[in-house]
Amino acid sequence: QSAKQGNDRSMYKIALFYEKGIACEKDLQMAFYWYEQSAKLGNKTAMNDYALCLENGNGCLQDLDQAFYWYKQAAERGNEVAAVNLGIFYEFGKGCTQDLDQAFYWYQKAAEVEDPRGTYKIAVFYQNGYGCTQDLTLAFINYKKAAELGDSNAMNDLALCYECGTGCDMDLDQAFYWYTKAAECGNSVAITNLGYCYENGIGCEIDFAKAFYWFQKGDEVGDLRGTYNLALCYENGKGCKEDIDQAFNLYLKAATKGFVAAMNDLGLCYELGQGVSVNKEEAFRCYEFGSKHE
Repeated sequence: QSAKQGNDRSMYKIALFYEKGIACEKDLQMAFYWYEQSAKLGNKTAMNDYALCLENGNGCLQDLDQAFYWYKQAAERGNEVAAVNLGIFYEFGKGCTQDLDQAFYWYQKAAEVEDPRGTYKIAVFYQNGYGCTQDLTLAFINYKKAAELGDSNAMNDLALCYECGTGCDMDLDQAFYWYTKAAECGNSVAITNLGYCYENGIGCEIDFAKAFYWFQKGDEVGDLRGTYNLALCYENGKGCKEDIDQAFNLYLKAATKGFVAAMNDLGLCYELGQGVSVNKEEAFRCYEFGSKHE
């Protein structure tokens, strides 16, 4: 009843219930309708979620121009989630002209209130000099802050900073620690990177069985580096029983999805008949593809 009488918070709650199917049948069109009503009454959280619907076409036709408009409305009213979303629109020119200075501005606004995504984005911008002067030390500081706020991408990139000494002193123990934290959060890139650590003794003792475990996890979550390295493990019996058939299947899987490094190994399998019948024509095609891509 309060939603029908114009309470923006009730409208927003009704939208959430429809979106998630809480105590009612899930209905994205009704969710969109109530987000819109709440947003037009000035609810900044609803503005962000209304923009998200418009961005993704949830319960409505996709409209990036309107999504940009409503993200901006919400961000200007102090919604840090919308500030990051607006920054992404400026960064990639979605619904607006690309403007890295504006992207940096809005990421910084979010970072000032300790938003993990905004802080992570500021770190990326400092590392690459996007919309600001490149500063590796500030990149490191913001990666560390975002990681401590729980952003798994920041955890992985902080680990990489420690591994390579980027913006900080090299510290392989800290690199291993943060790769582990990120991997435990389910970060697909970090999962494979943790496998590398165990394989090569980066901040830990070499342990091929654990390397195999994490490469397998990387493959399961769709990281093609994990798939490729799992294939290498099976081919060489590293951390597992040698299995050429499995190696071939994994090389094929990675190569089919565009992982160029796997193309050469797949070509060798076809050329030498490893895990598959000899097929010189397929080997040639693999080598040819690999020669044209880095």
